Amino acid sequence: MTRYDFMLDGAVKDEVSGEVYPDPLSVILEVVPTQVYPSKQLNTTDLSRFWVTTAGFYGNTTGEFMDLLLGANNIPYQGMLSPGDYLLFPPEDDLISSMREFVN
Repeated sequence: MTRYDFMLDGAVKDEVSGEVYPDPLSVILEVVPTQVYPSKQLNTTDLSRFWVTTAGFYGNTTGEFMDLLLGANNIPYQGMLSPGDYLLFPPEDDLISSMREFVN
């Protein structure tokens, strides 16, 4: 599951395929804490294999919550992370319910 699963269709349509692009501004990720979330200080290995880091917390093998996790931590994309940064890891249910609750 990614943020794209929660985006509404945008106004821009692909001229070749006819598909409508999703509207990234239709989603506001604001996780409302239900508990104290575990955190992790990231090292170089965590960053180079970020999907493995997220899979370790969420128990999946695809790292499908990577972009939701970044959004919950107010980080636009993975490239903005550096060794030594901390990430909070909200439970999967909090990530999903927050996305559903704040879709414009």
